[in-house]
Amino acid sequence: MSRKSQFSLDISKWINESKQDINIVTRAAALKLFSDIVYDTPVDTGHLAYNWQASVSSPPSGTREGTDKDKSGTISQIESEVNKYDYSKNNQIWLTNNVEYAMKIEYGGSKIKAPKGMVRINIRRWNDTVKKAQAKK
Repeated sequence: MSRKSQFSLDISKWINESKQDINIVTRAAALKLFSDIVYDTPVDTGHLAYNWQASVSSPPSGTREGTDKDKSGTISQIESEVNKYDYSKNNQIWLTNNVEYAMKIEYGGSKIKAPKGMVRINIRRWNDTVKKAQAKK
C-alpha cells in the first residue's frame, strides 16, 4: 500500500472515530440534561413528569395520558430516544413537555413549584454537563 493510500485510510479512520466520539458525548450530555430536568419536575399526580418526551429529528407533539411519580418510565423513554441520535444524519435531539401548565410550573405560578425552574436551572449547567460527558468518553 502506498503512503498516500495509508494516509487516506488513517484520515478516514480518524473521521469515523471522531463521529463516534461526538455521538457518545452528545448522547451522554443530552441524557444527563434531560434526566435532570425530569428529576427537577415537581410531582403532584406525576402527569407533568410523565409528559417529558424526547425524540430525534422533530419535536414530539401532543400529550400522553398517564402518570409517572417516580419518573423511571419517563427516563427510560428519554434514554431510548436519545440513543437514536446519530451525528452523521445531521439530526437533533428534542425534549418537550406539551402539558398546558408546564410553563406555569417552570416559572413558579402554582402551589407545586420549581422555584428555580425545571429547565432554566439545568440549562445553566449545560457547559459543565458537556465537559463531564467529554471527560468520561
